Amino acid sequence: MDGGGLQLWITPEKKRYWRCAYRFDGKQKVFTIGVYHDVVRSAGGSRGMK
Repeated sequence: MDGGGLQLWITPEKKRYWRCAYRFDGKQKVFTIGVYHDVVRSAGGSRGMK
């Protein structure tokens, strides 16, 4: 966790997911951003294409 709610979750099957934990209306919520490789590849691809 990064201190701001960002988390990298790893399942027993070794799948990795980016998640963001936050509070809304006093309740704990979690938003799944995406699969680790998909998010990393899309970020790297956009920087490489100029």
